[in-house]
Amino acid sequence: MYRLTKTPVLDQNPHSRTVHFVSNVEVEPAQSNGENLVRCHQLIAEMRPGGPGQAGLNAPRWIAARCEYRLRNVDGAWKIAQKKVVFLNSGEPHYNLSFIP
Repeated sequence: MYRLTKTPVLDQNPHSRTVHFVSNVEVEPAQSNGENLVRCHQLIAEMRPGGPGQAGLNAPRWIAARCEYRLRNVDGAWKIAQKKVVFLNSGEPHYNLSFIP
C-alpha cells in the first residue's frame, strides 16, 4: 500500500507494444450469487520503445500468468466483479505492469 499511495507513478511514454495470448479458458456455471467464474492462462509479449529513463528499454519481455475473473451480469452487460492475476514468476520483482488486462 505504501508504494501505491506514497511513491510517484512512472508513466510509459510512449506506451509499451504488447501482444496478448489467452488460452485454456474455463467457465464455471453461475454460482448462487449470480457470478460466473472464468479462469485462463495468459502470455504477454512486451517491447518497451520508451526513453532512456525507462527500465527495460527495447528489451523484449515475456510475462506468463494464470488469471481468474468473477463476472457479474448487470443490466444485461457482463461486468468484472473481481480479477486475480498470479504470475508464473511471482517471486521476482516486476516493473510497470499497467498493460495487464
